[in-house]
Amino acid sequence: MQALHGFTHSAAAEPGSMAMEEEEVEEMIGENESLIRIKAFIFAHVICVLASFFLLFSEIGFGASVFKGLIGGYAYSTAAAAVGFAVFVVMYVFDLNSSSNAERSKCCDQHAFLAVKNLLMMIVLASVLISAVLSFKTQPQAPLLTYVVVGSLYFTLIRLRFFGSMDVILFLNILSSMLVAAGVIGIAVSLIWSGINNFWWGRETQLTFRARLRVCVKEQRSQYCSDYGFTGYQCQAGCTEDVAASACDPSKAECLAAFLLWASTYLISVFIVFIGLAFFLFSSTLLKNQSRQKVFGKRAKMFLYTLGFFIFLLWVATSVTCASMQVSSIVFSFAVIGIAMLVGIVVGVIGPDEITGKMTANNALKSFRRMAASDGGKGFAILVLSPVIPLFLMLSVVNQAVRRVFFHQDPAASGGGAGAALGFPSSLFTDRYRAFLLKASKWNWTVILSWVTKWSLAYFVLQVGAGICVTLFLAWLNIKLAGLNVFLISFLILVIGLFLFAIPVVPGVPAYVACGVLIASAGERQFNSFALACLLAIFVAALCKQLACVLQQKVFGEMMGKSVKIRSMVGINSETIKAIKVILAKKGMSVGKVMLLVGGPDWPTSVLTGILHCSVVEMQIGTLPIIVPIAFTVMTGAGMYKAAADPNGIWPSLNTIFLLLASIGLMGTGVGFMLYLADFIDAHREEIESIPDEEDVKEYDTQMQEVKDQIARLSQWERLSIMSKSILLISAVLGIVSFWIFSIDSSGCFESPLGWIALGIQVVSFLLLLLHGSLVKHQVKTLSTLGAAEDKPEGNGGPALPMQWEAALASANHSSTMQMSMTSQSANGHGAGGGGSSQPLVVSSPVVLGGPHGQPLLSFHNPPGALGGGLLPHSVSLPLPPPTASSASQPPRQGSTLV
Repeated sequence: MQALHGFTHSAAAEPGSMAMEEEEVEEMIGENESLIRIKAFIFAHVICVLASFFLLFSEIGFGASVFKGLIGGYAYSTAAAAVGFAVFVVMYVFDLNSSSNAERSKCCDQHAFLAVKNLLMMIVLASVLISAVLSFKTQPQAPLLTYVVVGSLYFTLIRLRFFGSMDVILFLNILSSMLVAAGVIGIAVSLIWSGINNFWWGRETQLTFRARLRVCVKEQRSQYCSDYGFTGYQCQAGCTEDVAASACDPSKAECLAAFLLWASTYLISVFIVFIGLAFFLFSSTLLKNQSRQKVFGKRAKMFLYTLGFFIFLLWVATSVTCASMQVSSIVFSFAVIGIAMLVGIVVGVIGPDEITGKMTANNALKSFRRMAASDGGKGFAILVLSPVIPLFLMLSVVNQAVRRVFFHQDPAASGGGAGAALGFPSSLFTDRYRAFLLKASKWNWTVILSWVTKWSLAYFVLQVGAGICVTLFLAWLNIKLAGLNVFLISFLILVIGLFLFAIPVVPGVPAYVACGVLIASAGERQFNSFALACLLAIFVAALCKQLACVLQQKVFGEMMGKSVKIRSMVGINSETIKAIKVILAKKGMSVGKVMLLVGGPDWPTSVLTGILHCSVVEMQIGTLPIIVPIAFTVMTGAGMYKAAADPNGIWPSLNTIFLLLASIGLMGTGVGFMLYLADFIDAHREEIESIPDEEDVKEYDTQMQEVKDQIARLSQWERLSIMSKSILLISAVLGIVSFWIFSIDSSGCFESPLGWIALGIQVVSFLLLLLHGSLVKHQVKTLSTLGAAEDKPEGNGGPALPMQWEAALASANHSSTMQMSMTSQSANGHGAGGGGSSQPLVVSSPVVLGGPHGQPLLSFHNPPGALGGGLLPHSVSLPLPPPTASSASQPPRQGSTLV
């Protein structure tokens, strides 16, 4: 290995160092011989792994026998997965995934602990792999992908066992070149084999390989229904086929397993060629850049982009030519495995810390992390992870019980204050979950639970309302417009599309699809040309988009821009909107402007351009490139029409391709604009900060912030009554239930009875959220009117509260100022300064009393529902801050009422 390291250093030597002594030449010859031996060793292993694949999964070897043998084990696939999951749970519960407990408790020998741990990990891994291999009947590509994973693990073991002292980059560089060489040999062998046997994929070859996977009923086996291979039977035409034991569905002409039996050698050979090239360019870049600060050089980046594009084209080709066999899913699966291997190599070589540091410094990722850590992000996480959160909490409880019983661990020794803080016994959860629960107990649960309901409602509106309802409406429209003139249909769709674009939550995609379905079908009948009908549909969809942008900008945007409230809602004084304003205000077209206009959401983007008073002509020009994704979306709708006439043709796959291309265009520009905006803000921060705030909006924001602060203080979770907490909890739980019902079966939302139940749950969840919000606002309004005006005449001999004291009604400083009983002062005002009895005081109207140390207190009786609908306790005492100089001349008398 030292000689090999010396070889790499000498290969990087300067040209002037070529004048060597004779001893140096001999040393270099030895290094070259060492490198050749290493390459030969690795190449031999690569060839062995590739040859084993050929023998197991192709007709060069015993592929048909292996495939038919795997069919018999399909029943054990679920059992193997269950065993692996059960062992993993046992490892987690008994802390066998970590050696820390064994070291802490000293309950067992460390070597024995590690042996048991490694054994169980091997069982889990083996169970997963066996389950994947035995799932061949439903996922024929699973055994092939499993072999690829096992092969990568095999070369990892070779690296650790034989080349532990070699630099991982150098080993990767050598391995990559051997992979490319072996892949080329594999492709050559496959071509020679296909040529000798005339096995070029076509109808005849398809039937041949389909026949090799047929299994006859054993009782009817004869010389004609002969044996095939070592384990299966080739069931010829005329023999009864054992459907349960067959790798192909007899009711279908095509068979994915038969295609894999023929194409597996090509797939694996091409796969390792591309993986080898990617590894080679990556390792070569890092070898030349010893500091390894630049993860990818230009060549590596260019190759990876080209590789991704090639994989996409290959997927498109297989989707079209082999639609009924779902060959595209195989290409996609191999691409995912390859990307996972590349990511694993990058993380292993560069190091997770350095990659995390680079990702942390990225502006776009910073914004994403801030959103994830916000109350809205926490609410979204709770909504999505709601099924698994109870599972992990239960596992934590079981894990803690096991520690206490078997390891004699004292929960108090680890400081379990979190459980007690949440009302649980301190020994109920493990340290990790106690720390998490303690952190979670300090979250603003009132806002988070509100966000859970809001996210559920948003999913319902977008998925069911804007998605399914609009689709059903367009399907109904298709029936009603059938038989009309194509130009009349185009006009009606244009009008309906403009109406749909005026609804904020409705995206433009359904309108584009409708153009493809309705206009293409009518146009083909009238023009006798499907291509001409598609061109008309694309023109109408693009015209609808452009007119909608004008409508949204000039009517909605400029009209709403006159409202201070609307401008405040869009954040007109925020850094982001100012940056967008700078981008849109610049003359001419720029990458950022086009990305925003094309990739931004339909309604908000155009309305924002109107609020910012942008040039409508420039906005229209910048929106023109959207015709490309619109065309793909329209073709998706046209493909739906063609697929209905020919379900077994290529149109179902073309639909998927067109929709994917449209999604890439729209989402790619949207994500690209987010990245562009983050960089633009950093590069033009001074210019953005120099833009003055709009004073009327700034003043409005200040006023609204005071109201929001009051609402936030009064609606803190610990201050809510049991009734208010129950309302919010029930709303969130119902929102979660509705979300998962529609996620699992969104198409069933209009079917009885589950559909009506789900719709009812969503409506009740939303109404409860509105009820909670109205109660909080009523509470703030009621408290604010207790001292409505500074100049209000005295009542019952006492002056009105200063305006400053009025604000104190909403600033009950967390837990210390909200008391469940009234203070000890007497009702007539005696005992100021803290004197008096400790009897609870109940009065019929609010009074100002002298509190401890001379601090004035506002005490009042709150009958159930009289104030805040039960959000406040029945008896409340709130401290009042000292009055300002302007109000100090009118100090309140003890016992004065606040009517």
